[in-house]
Amino acid sequence: MKITDYIRNAFRRQNRTITNQMLVQGFGDFYCTREPFADLIFYNICDLLTDICSAVTFTRKSGDMLLFAGFKTFFDKWGKFVLNQLFKEGFVPIAKRKQDTRFFILPRDAYNVNSKDGRLIVEPYDKDLDLYVMTSQTMMLEGKSDKDMLRPFLRYLDNVLNGSNTISERLGAAVIMSPQQASGSPMPTILTQKEKENLEKEIGDKYGYLRNQRSVMILPNAMNVQTINLAGLDNKMLERVKTAILAICDRVKVPANQVGIIDAQGSKAFANGSELREGDIIKYRNFRRLLNFTFYQMAEDLGLQVDYIIENEPKQDTLL
Repeated sequence: MKITDYIRNAFRRQNRTITNQMLVQGFGDFYCTREPFADLIFYNICDLLTDICSAVTFTRKSGDMLLFAGFKTFFDKWGKFVLNQLFKEGFVPIAKRKQDTRFFILPRDAYNVNSKDGRLIVEPYDKDLDLYVMTSQTMMLEGKSDKDMLRPFLRYLDNVLNGSNTISERLGAAVIMSPQQASGSPMPTILTQKEKENLEKEIGDKYGYLRNQRSVMILPNAMNVQTINLAGLDNKMLERVKTAILAICDRVKVPANQVGIIDAQGSKAFANGSELREGDIIKYRNFRRLLNFTFYQMAEDLGLQVDYIIENEPKQDTLL
């Protein structure tokens, strides 16, 4: 019998009901609240790439000056958000009113989404808008966003970290104490049941570091003390986390040695300067590809000829 069926049957015997949400979040006091660890790590990895938007400066080569001004202002304000949204949703509807050059992101309740022949069709409710739909390559190829493609790994990462969080918070460490063998005694030293209960109660109630508890405990018997860190039983957690993060990095095209969690698990990225610089070069190169397919292509579709520079972009010869 599955554990979920066992829990349901137990509740039925008490004339109570249990929902799927209760089963997901856990049963009883042992389980902790489920935290969105995977979302945080996913967006942190995306930010490693999209943060470079703040170093990009577009310049106009030809085309409508006012339209370019609106395009540049929109990129400076919303560029990073748009690229993150592409990773999350796969498309971003960008609108402007007719005879206007100010661009803005169309809110979700202002348009309808359909698909036809594998193509995404976004129709604004306001017919007075000119709409430009920026779409990721993943959405064009698979009909999904990058985050949707990574959903199995994100769920796996969430399960691993939430499971480890539960173990760390609920299990912690166990202290095991047993009487020492008296020197020269032919018989083992054994506490009576009453002595055992009194000693457990004395330690549990009065020993510790709270204001109303003792910081020093004097035991009436010589004791062997052993501490077992139950949270340490989850020692494979780091390897499982690394596997999921590497999958996310591969999809987002961020070098894994740029991710702090990976480096904290023994990477030599910060110990070896050449590896770090090489990772920077790969990251900026991948960002250029992303920018060329998104905002650079948008400018061309608007009839603008533009160029751009990226401040502090590392050059290949820095590896020499």
